[in-house]
Amino acid sequence: LHLTTTDRCLVFVWSLISKEYTDNDFVYITSRNEQRGREAIKNLAGEGLRNIRYLQLDIENVESIKIAAEQISKAHGKLDVLVNNAGIYCDPNSAMPFGQQAEVSNRINYFGTLSVTNGFFELLKNGGLIVNVGSALGELAQVSKNHQKRLTSSKLTIEDLTEFVDDFTEKAKANSHDEAGYSSNSYGMSKLAMIAMTKVQAREFAKDNITVVVMCPGYCQTDMTGGLGWHSASKGAESITYLVKKANIHDFSGNFFSSSATEW
Repeated sequence: LHLTTTDRCLVFVWSLISKEYTDNDFVYITSRNEQRGREAIKNLAGEGLRNIRYLQLDIENVESIKIAAEQISKAHGKLDVLVNNAGIYCDPNSAMPFGQQAEVSNRINYFGTLSVTNGFFELLKNGGLIVNVGSALGELAQVSKNHQKRLTSSKLTIEDLTEFVDDFTEKAKANSHDEAGYSSNSYGMSKLAMIAMTKVQAREFAKDNITVVVMCPGYCQTDMTGGLGWHSASKGAESITYLVKKANIHDFSGNFFSSSATEW
């Protein structure tokens, strides 16, 4: 059973729904906008892809997450793969104040992803895989050496990381983020937090036999990029599919996968 969370560009993960799957395998696509979600399901079904189901899910709404998890639990009792693909990009050149950009980016890309993972945690125990869709823009080098040391510490906890995220947002609103050692890219900072979160969860979830990885699909031509990009959304989705099908993926928990030379 596979579930992917996304609010836009649902085609981005279409290749997760493979004709190789049996009648006992199911893929759920979720979205905040129910109409768009159901249209995507209809289009995918028209391509001959089977066992595709839809769930309405707002990653900013804890109750919505709870309801979705309960539906999955009732129907299947477990979840094999969770793909956290929902996200938002705030254009640094927009009129939106940077402090607001930081708040919005972190609320969805960090806190929303964290909430979904927590909400489906029990269903993922004993062999589950979580694939977080990050970005090479979440590079570690965008913050000061002190922050880098903190984020790469083997003792880092989710509480510590959340404190880091909240401090960045607070400093961004006060326009003092630069001197505090943070970058001026709210999207990059939120994806930095996602990568750090992945590494923390990989350590903490190991005892429950849950694998957590994070990947960058590359610069894809999607609604979020205004149609710009180096390759198609479906090409980017192949990277997700590769990780989901990788036989020894459980040996790589906590890793950041990217086609670029970027190292975290």
